[in-house]
Order: sequence, then structure tokens, then C-alpha cells
Amino acid sequence: MRSTRLFAAPLLALTLAACSDGAPTPPIPPPSAPPPAAGGGASDAGPGVAADAGADAAPVDLGPTFVIAPADLRQDDPNRPAGQSPFYALSLDPTAPAGGAPSALLASTEGATAKTWAASTASLRVEDALWQKRYRVRAKVRVEDAGQAFLWFRIDAGLGYVLDNMGAPAGRRLSGTSSDWSEIQLVLDVPDGARNVSVGTGLVGTGKVWVSAITVEGVGRDVPLTPHYSNLPP
Repeated sequence: MRSTRLFAAPLLALTLAACSDGAPTPPIPPPSAPPPAAGGGASDAGPGVAADAGADAAPVDLGPTFVIAPADLRQDDPNRPAGQSPFYALSLDPTAPAGGAPSALLASTEGATAKTWAASTASLRVEDALWQKRYRVRAKVRVEDAGQAFLWFRIDAGLGYVLDNMGAPAGRRLSGTSSDWSEIQLVLDVPDGARNVSVGTGLVGTGKVWVSAITVEGVGRDVPLTPHYSNLPP
């Protein structure tokens, strides 16, 4: 019998828990040929409601919503991507508030080059009641003199994973300097066997990237998937 829990109990208090099934932690750099986004058709019934639902039909259970505060992002999370450079620092920045709260700043330090990179990470444990649901990660991001900055969203299942790190198509990542916050949204389906969700920011090269609180929320099938990579079996 499947568990009726959605995320593990510690996460109800917004505690970010590590989860490992022995799978190697995949790196951030994108694969050479990610598959295109698989879109879901829009429904006049609205998000989370089947297109042929009657007037008395109950809304589809989209799953719980969680908000990851900037202070919950870490560089040493056990589920962080492999291959990162030590020449980056993560801190809270009260001088660049987002939504009235300090943002999380990931910045290069002396020694970083155009080929080095690093990421901030927060992890959530997943229970099987979320399998086959569609989830969206969204946050506001701002950059300064950035080589390539991005939001990333990875779901680990068994020895594989599904990942959107804005690596494809070209042009999704943020570069240079932005004076305004940009809202970024990443959407993935939770595969059978999923046990861990990881999210955060990343920076390739030098510069700075700020991020607001990160929302992780269930959405309806009318919300299309974003371009992503998966090494899970079909």
C-alpha cells in the first residue's frame, strides 16, 4: 500500500532534509541534447481541472506547496550537484531584498574563471503520493556581471534523475546585469520511484546571482513542462 504522506514530515516545518538512495549526484552542466519540452494542452476548466469535468466535479489534487527561504539554501547540501568549484560564496544579502526579505546571493570569488561554476542547493524528501504529479519551481532572480546564471530543479528516482537547469535551448540562462528581478519557472513531472527533489541557483563563470524565496508547487496538466533532460527509462 502506498504511503499517504506527501513530503516527509520534517518538511512541514520547512526543514530541508537530505535524502540519498545511493545514486550518484549528477552534475549541473547540461547534456548535449536534452529532449524538447512536452507540452500539456490547455484546458478551459482552469489549472488542475480536467477539460471534460462537469460543473460538480471536484478539483484534481495538485499536491502541497512549499516555500524554501533564501536562508535554507546551502553550498554543502548532501544532494548538491557534483563537480563544483570552491571559488564561490553563498550569503544572505539584506541590501537586495526580494518580497521584503533578504535574498540569497551566490557570487564568484578570486580564482573563478569562465569555465568554473557553483550552485546553491536545498533538498526535499518525496513520498510516493506525489508520483506522477506535475510540479513547478518558481522564484525571482537578478544578476550582475554574470557569465551564466540559472535556476535549477532536479528530481532523483532510483539511479536516475530528471533535470531542468535552463541549459537548453540556448538563451534561457541569464547573463550580464539586470536591474530588475526576473521570475523564472521550471516545470517537471514527478516520476515513479522519486525520493528527492533538489532546487537552487547556479552560476557559470564570474559574477553574482540573487534569488528570492523558491516556491515548489503542484500544478495542473494544462501547465506545460519546461525543456529538460532525463536518464530514466521510458
